[in-house]
Amino acid sequence: MKICNVNTGKIIKRVLGLPLYSVYFLSWLFPRDKKIWVFGCNDGFVSNPKYLFLYTANKRDEIKTVWISKEEDVRRKLRKMGYNAQSRQSFKGIYYVLKAKYFFVNQNSHEISYWLSGGSKKIILWHGLPFKKISYDAKKGRFGYFSNLNLLLGDLREKILLLPLRLFFRK
Repeated sequence: MKICNVNTGKIIKRVLGLPLYSVYFLSWLFPRDKKIWVFGCNDGFVSNPKYLFLYTANKRDEIKTVWISKEEDVRRKLRKMGYNAQSRQSFKGIYYVLKAKYFFVNQNSHEISYWLSGGSKKIILWHGLPFKKISYDAKKGRFGYFSNLNLLLGDLREKILLLPLRLFFRK
């Protein structure tokens, strides 16, 4: 519904979403454990998060690996195989998401829980070539500000990291 060229649906959606932003900022207060890694993929137990999860769970005993999924059949299958799999909405799932230092996802942190990801390191495992362009091109919507900030910081980071090389190889 539009009133005076204003999309009231968007306004209502943003106003109702305000409590979620406070949840995101509160999630920064939880201490993160670098030995707890959570994995997830919207498409089920597939793709690069699956293979890194299996490798980590089988080869890295010091790491607590947890697959976070909204799909009951995925969780049941993983538990049957002896792995730790939790629902996003369960107390255990929320606990692991709030404690994990590292999020391993296929495309974005919404695959696990963006709203509880404050203070964690998010590692996108999608292997497509243009993923940086896709991730950082979010000029519209609620993530536009953060995406543009990431672009700016990314350029700055690159300049800082390459500075020693430029000085060393200067003609």
